[in-house]
Amino acid sequence: MSLNPFTRQREKREEKLEAKLEELKAAQAAPPLSAPMADPAPASAWTPGREVDYEAEDMNKYLPASAQVEQAAPTWQSRPTNYYEPPSRAWQCVSKLQSGFMIGGALGGAFGFLYGESRAERERE
Repeated sequence: MSLNPFTRQREKREEKLEAKLEELKAAQAAPPLSAPMADPAPASAWTPGREVDYEAEDMNKYLPASAQVEQAAPTWQSRPTNYYEPPSRAWQCVSKLQSGFMIGGALGGAFGFLYGESRAERERE
């Protein structure tokens, strides 16, 4: 016998569940004869052996109207390059220094304010 007070409740729920499973198994074993058989798959459904000719299908019907119109090629505003040019190290360095100054200023201001307030409270007469 278990000392857990909820064990009996759990066992009752398990018995109900097992009874329900038995009912479902019995219902699946003998399907009703009056029910018509459903078509397993419509004719338009994809089947593993069926090949689809994507070249024959017009895929433009899936595009928006603005994409179906012939458009001019984009023009370059500057000299096109054939390789990726990463940003220079100097600009990266300046950017990191700038963010360091901003974070340092914010932290310094916050700690300075807290220290100044505590000193003002101590020195108040």
